[in-house]
Amino acid sequence: MEFQISHFFWLAFSLLLGVGYALFLYSPGIRGRGMPHFVLFALRLLAVASITFLLFAPHIRSVEKTLEKPVIILAQDNSASLIIGSSDSSERTRYSASVKKLYEALSRKYQVDTLLLGDSVRAGFRMDLKDRSTNINSLFQKIRSLYAGRNVGAIILASDGLYNRGGDPLAAALSLRAPVYSVALGDSNESKDLRISNIHYNELIQAGNDFEISLQIEAYQSKGNQPRIRVYRGKELLFSKILNIHTDDFRYNLPIVLPAQRAGTSRYTVRVDTLPNERSFENNIRDFYLQAQDLKKNILIVSDAPHPDISAIRQSLQTAGSYEVRFLYVQDLKPVDVTNADLLILYQLPSQRTSLGGFLSSIKSKPVWYVLGAQSDLPAFSSMQSMLDLKASPSGLESSATINPSFQAFSLPDSLSAAISGYGPLLVPFADVHYKGNHYDLLHQKVGQFNTGKPLFSFSADAEPRFGFLGGEGIWRWRLQAFQTSGSHHLVDQLLNKAVQFLLADADKRRFRVYSSQQIYTSSEPVIFNAELYDESLELVNKPDVSLTLHSAAGSIFSYQFSRMNNSYIMNLGALTAGEYTYKASTKLGNTSYKAEGKLLISADQLEYQEVRANHQLLYQLARQSGGELFYPRQLDDMANSIGMNETLRTVSYENTTMSDLMSMKWILGFICGLMFCEWFLRKRGGDL
Repeated sequence: MEFQISHFFWLAFSLLLGVGYALFLYSPGIRGRGMPHFVLFALRLLAVASITFLLFAPHIRSVEKTLEKPVIILAQDNSASLIIGSSDSSERTRYSASVKKLYEALSRKYQVDTLLLGDSVRAGFRMDLKDRSTNINSLFQKIRSLYAGRNVGAIILASDGLYNRGGDPLAAALSLRAPVYSVALGDSNESKDLRISNIHYNELIQAGNDFEISLQIEAYQSKGNQPRIRVYRGKELLFSKILNIHTDDFRYNLPIVLPAQRAGTSRYTVRVDTLPNERSFENNIRDFYLQAQDLKKNILIVSDAPHPDISAIRQSLQTAGSYEVRFLYVQDLKPVDVTNADLLILYQLPSQRTSLGGFLSSIKSKPVWYVLGAQSDLPAFSSMQSMLDLKASPSGLESSATINPSFQAFSLPDSLSAAISGYGPLLVPFADVHYKGNHYDLLHQKVGQFNTGKPLFSFSADAEPRFGFLGGEGIWRWRLQAFQTSGSHHLVDQLLNKAVQFLLADADKRRFRVYSSQQIYTSSEPVIFNAELYDESLELVNKPDVSLTLHSAAGSIFSYQFSRMNNSYIMNLGALTAGEYTYKASTKLGNTSYKAEGKLLISADQLEYQEVRANHQLLYQLARQSGGELFYPRQLDDMANSIGMNETLRTVSYENTTMSDLMSMKWILGFICGLMFCEWFLRKRGGDL
């Protein structure tokens, strides 16, 4: 109980009042002398004093101490690359037994939690080595979110050090301030292997035109071999060539021009002959899909001044081969130019120097991509479109970009999401944003490490025709940085081409629409479907149930039910096995039935087979820079001893202080009632009642 001076005064007053009351009832002159009267005197004194003291509502302060053991997180790589790195099943059995022994040894002193690392990070430790990708960076991010505020003593990472998704895991590991103990799995020695390391191609090509792909071939410890490379479209052989491997560390870039295809989506296969005693055969074959479009679209870029962004945008869009891209100064613009354009890109127009004047009405009938900059006339821009109002900044703001994770209008590769946050900032001319209509935000502004949530690259959600805006200038730097980091402009080109493809998509006037976030997935990506149902007033409704059946090329049929989200529908099918699928969806609104159908392609995710040599150097860096150590599978007993000797792993004591009213404690009421009952009982027995 927490007493103050006022408490002592009130306690003294309560005792005096209790003594006075008891003397009034049980003084020797009134009741006589003897032990029974003394007991009655004491009972009445305590009862009256207790009741009086409780009227002051004193508080009691309690302190609860909790001891938390250090948490050891045991993370096991479950990716398929470990099968290649250690093909000996007896060795894997011995390893599993050693890990179990390590778990039991550590559990005697620490709390040990287990995680599996692969396509996702999840609880558990049952290995099947079937995950098709690895993102070590996501492991440390998951630990940060799951164990925030916890006493994380150490992280044990059992892996071959190979990752093919996400960024460099080193920075994320160091931010946790916990030592990483690495278990080096797999084989880091170079062995005989021939593989297709990469294929560069454009997903969208022009139907009827020849197109080019670029193969990257790597071979190790294979000098003197002469394998043949073949490229197929379906079962049709399109290209064949013998490759002469003249060194044990062989790398070769092979550009190939392939013949045109009809409009639609086609599957292509690249095969390289397998070699005797080769370490892995899975990376000798790669599949990819291409979409061919019928007609080229005319894109017109309009500006009132030159800028390097214009050239960068033009070069990016021309890589697809599906667009005719022209540039005109606004003073040279003619009505026929606007009429012939399928898409307008207005670079910093309307500007503070130039208005669009008589072209406004014709521009509003076309899909438009606005690019804002320091010379943009923001009030005029705000009045031209129905999505947002912008308030000009006194001076331009420099803002980096970050992908909006909830964006679903179209899909982008994970590699772009990781890379774009490292690109240089754009000069953004506006400060405040007020939305007037529905929108899709692809990129948000990022200042330092803070995601402001303000739009940087957005698209209209319900306007016809569609329009979008890029809220800053300087995208030419992104292409340079993309080339500097990856040797290619592909990521930025893909971002701009996907945006233009979305803006050029014909407005869908169907009452029932079902579509996936993309048409081609890999076998490790979740397949997401969206559905929209419109009533006779063309307003979104989602009261009726919507069902979908998925048919695989092998003849299997799967049935699903959409979930409701806001006024539309959504469904996540998870990852599907590689192959071709057709889907049919149906619903009924009133007396009218609606149906929709389409095609879906799932390509085999072969990321885990591209690199088979374990990266123990990464595991060593993670351990050394975080304060841990590197061990091999046969040294797990030494790891348990090393962790046990680490003085930084200590039990933490937490104190939880609570304040409560003394009057709220039930035992106090019971105590007072007990005093009064005893007094009543003794008086009745003595004949005083």
